[in-house]
Amino acid sequence: MKLSVIIVTRNRADRLRATLDGLLEAIDLPRGWWEAIVVDNGSRDGSSQLAVDHPLGVRVIRRPRNEGVAARNHAFSLAEGDAWLLLDDDSLPTPGTIAASLDLLDQHPDTAAVGGRVELPDGKHEASALPTVMIHCGVVLRAEAVREVGGLPWDFRRQAEEYDLAFRFWRAGWRVERYEDLVYLHNKTPGPRRGVLRWDVRNNLIVADRYLPPRLAAIYRADWLQRYRLIACHHGGTLGRLQAFRGGLEGRLAGTGYDGRLVLNQDALESVFGFDRTAQAVADWSARHRIRRVALGRLAKNTFAAHRACQLLGLDLVGVLDDRDAFVGHTYRGLPIVHSAAELQRPLDGIVLTELNPAQITPAHADLRNRTGLPVLQLWHPQLYHDQPLTSRRAFTPHPPKTASPAAVPNDLRAA
Repeated sequence: MKLSVIIVTRNRADRLRATLDGLLEAIDLPRGWWEAIVVDNGSRDGSSQLAVDHPLGVRVIRRPRNEGVAARNHAFSLAEGDAWLLLDDDSLPTPGTIAASLDLLDQHPDTAAVGGRVELPDGKHEASALPTVMIHCGVVLRAEAVREVGGLPWDFRRQAEEYDLAFRFWRAGWRVERYEDLVYLHNKTPGPRRGVLRWDVRNNLIVADRYLPPRLAAIYRADWLQRYRLIACHHGGTLGRLQAFRGGLEGRLAGTGYDGRLVLNQDALESVFGFDRTAQAVADWSARHRIRRVALGRLAKNTFAAHRACQLLGLDLVGVLDDRDAFVGHTYRGLPIVHSAAELQRPLDGIVLTELNPAQITPAHADLRNRTGLPVLQLWHPQLYHDQPLTSRRAFTPHPPKTASPAAVPNDLRAA
């Protein structure tokens, strides 16, 4: 079996039917080379029976209650494919995406996950805040890699489970890759998402505690807590949002997870956060444009890497430019967060865009260029499958991963 398609659902029979109906066109493999598995999270609308009766011959795993995103683990234990395609019950790959993903896994034996661009009905798209982390409504995983590092965290239920799994991939010497011309359609509709902020806060802080060295964990906890606090206080409904924020923090303190630490070594830290890569990019850019006074562009999940790089290079950090009202008027590490460069006390030579989210980086870069007319450094650039060297489309075969060698954490990121 080449591929196992794994879908988790709960009380969305109509969406599930549309997804199952679309699989034959979306999966560009002979029918005998792939299987479909549906995990039903305690549905009461007939979703399980719909999947059983579907002409695809779906394997159905019925759960008595909602176990969250980690219910996919039940399918992981039964899946027969060498690779696993994870979908939501309302997402589908576009034709060509799966053949390309399997080809990439075959070409790159140290790759555990191949993700792509996830497009929404309104023309926008979604992605994890770090391009080194996949999104689980559209990714192909190497089964061998998941079996090595373990499945999704049972204690997360929802939010940030991709970070936990991706960090374990990087820690074990595997890679997570993203290609913008591998496209998934996510027929996602807006609606109430009660408890999302609480789980987002709790689980992201657990990720920091589990996988970052103590000094770095403290830095990212402070940064991420600040972002969540400002988001919680914005857009009305302040009391409810603050209660969700408080609940998330208390949840982290009550459930920090595994026995022992799973700290990323330096190779993995560099792959995920790009500290040295960022410092080199800022050095080259500032020398090329003769930049001394600089602002950071947007308060993002990895703003610290750019802040650190500018400090190491002795650049004069003036402030943070952001177009979101939730953050404007506050500070980041003593730097004022403002809408426009005119609000800063000193003129700028350039801007380092700290946004790495593939769904936001291009419009953020264009916005800063248009508003300021200054040089803007973009720290991440997309890669395309069709830019890779041409190869024959051979049958996918599993390979052992390359082992990442341990290395020391930089002095400024060690525990105090």
